[in-house]
Amino acid sequence: MNILLFGRGVIATLYGWGFEKVGHSVTFYVRPGRSAEYGSHVHLDISDGRRGAPSKHVDEDWALRMVEELPTDHSYDLILVSVQEWQFDEVAKFLESRTGHATILIFSNFWRDPVEATRALPKDRIAWGFPLAGGAFASNVLRGAIYASVNFGTFSASLTKSELLARKLFRDCGFKIAEKANFRDWLWIHFATNAGLMSQAVHAGSMESVMGSFNEAREAALTMQEMLPILRARGVDLQHNFTELAPLRMPPYLFAGGIVAAFSFSKSFRAVVGKGDHKEEIRRTVLSVLREAVELGIGTPRLRRAGDWLGTLGD
Repeated sequence: MNILLFGRGVIATLYGWGFEKVGHSVTFYVRPGRSAEYGSHVHLDISDGRRGAPSKHVDEDWALRMVEELPTDHSYDLILVSVQEWQFDEVAKFLESRTGHATILIFSNFWRDPVEATRALPKDRIAWGFPLAGGAFASNVLRGAIYASVNFGTFSASLTKSELLARKLFRDCGFKIAEKANFRDWLWIHFATNAGLMSQAVHAGSMESVMGSFNEAREAALTMQEMLPILRARGVDLQHNFTELAPLRMPPYLFAGGIVAAFSFSKSFRAVVGKGDHKEEIRRTVLSVLREAVELGIGTPRLRRAGDWLGTLGD
């Protein structure tokens, strides 16, 4: 398969490497001038959690193929898009006339309605998923981890050809497929959970500080509980999403104990959290949820304190 990764971000690099290792052709689309900035190689220091992976720890230089133009008559079979929500409109507008015959696999988080966000793209060409991987770049070194599974969902009555193709790609690369029954709810729950965690990172200084401290993780769990009425007001079915909502409902001390234990004893989890610069992601995530809470008239005093610390409800 001929695959284009949109941008040379962490997720694109991790999965692009996995695709190429099983024989797919992988190319990165980057902004003009970025090829020279990135260089021809990236050094990978990652954990590969897939069953049957040749090596659980990967320490190698990987040569990249990058392009700075995407013609309308390109020959890519699949384009993977994993960008932050605030970057997505620009990407969708760019791809609107450049879809070609490719499947557009969206690996992004959304607080907006994801179907509305992708209205400009051909519906039958879109596949929906979410990565179970992460990490951070330090100079030209990527430290991170890939887990064995990948999340997928759909907004169609039955899976389209594009959605089937995307799932087959990941299965062929050794990943398990975890299907999420109500993908819109899942995305919103995931985003709100991140907002609760990140609100504490505003005070603790970093996500690593939250994950590595019982007291900080407990405070984050208390903020996460403020997300439930917001999700309910959005129409998320709290009963049918019982499992996904468990972290927001469990006693804060249990959540804190579990997250700190995972962070302390799992090298791959620490790698996924990463030590990169997440300040803009934290700011945007916290303020997006806080803004809606204000509009809905829902009190979120803990989230509000993080928003006050960030200084504004505007962008």
